[in-house]
Amino acid sequence: MSYLWAKNKSDLMLVSNTFIQIFGTAIALTQQIKNNDDIIKIFKLINLALSYSLIVLCVKTPIEIFGTERIGSAIGVHSNALGFRLATGALLCMFLFTKSKKYRWVYLATAIIYSILVLFTGSRKSIVMVVFCLLIYVFLYRSKDNKGFTSLGKISLCIVIVVFIVVLWNLIMNVESIYNVIGYRIETMLGSFSGKEVDGSIDERTFFTEKGIELFKQHPIIGYGCNNFKQYMRELGYSHIAYCHNNLVELLCTLGIIGTLLFYAPLTVFLIELVKIYLKSKNDVCLVLVIFMCFTYITTGYSVYYFNEFSFLFFFLVYVFCDSYKKENAIDKGKR
Repeated sequence: MSYLWAKNKSDLMLVSNTFIQIFGTAIALTQQIKNNDDIIKIFKLINLALSYSLIVLCVKTPIEIFGTERIGSAIGVHSNALGFRLATGALLCMFLFTKSKKYRWVYLATAIIYSILVLFTGSRKSIVMVVFCLLIYVFLYRSKDNKGFTSLGKISLCIVIVVFIVVLWNLIMNVESIYNVIGYRIETMLGSFSGKEVDGSIDERTFFTEKGIELFKQHPIIGYGCNNFKQYMRELGYSHIAYCHNNLVELLCTLGIIGTLLFYAPLTVFLIELVKIYLKSKNDVCLVLVIFMCFTYITTGYSVYYFNEFSFLFFFLVYVFCDSYKKENAIDKGKR
């Protein structure tokens, strides 16, 4: 609808193909997924797709690029987006490791490979996501008999994690090829928290957010037009034409209060439903979706995902899971 008032309609049309893919995916998922097992099949397919894309990436990326530049461009995927997908893939592989009897060690090895490659994307958010998601999943995981890791297992896991973090930190800070890609970015990120140092990336993100808020104040109700923050940057004469790098502010300034509410309201409702279902059932598929949704909300200020097909794939899985759970629960109550 924002096509009617968007200042630059060509920018809006750039994301139209993505929206078509998103709606096509929604129709396919609602027709094909009926229960937990179907969602697990989708998890496996996502993992296969990620593995295939990594094979293509490694074939197309010159070996000298690793450690000198951020990977991803060889397959037309932004480094931050690739890091996010790999971090999500690591979570899915950890889930499949705990669920599978066959190939379970393959899934664990794949989770480790994904986690290592996240370093070479140079995405700070993705590194935090790997640690956050895997830790939360391991500590909240429950098997079919409602048994998770034992207290001794959790203590052992904590020791392993501490050792892993120490080793990883030393690798990042002391191995030149890894430091060149991510080490210095972590240093500047930590420096920005203390107010000592801010790199160009963080400084520019702050600039985008401030300008997005200014644009929102000018068009608070219906916004400036979908994906038209770029046009605002052109009007300001800014050299780097890009989106706002903040999902909430991007929505507010381009689609206004109405568009922002239309986007976040259903996601918030389904997140609440997911949490309720998990607390009641300790369902492990539900746990994966809760972790994904929580991290999505946490990183709202650091990324734009309202037209990201990969994120929407999981949003639809959340919808289908909640819908199928309610139907199964209703059938069980009817039988009783």
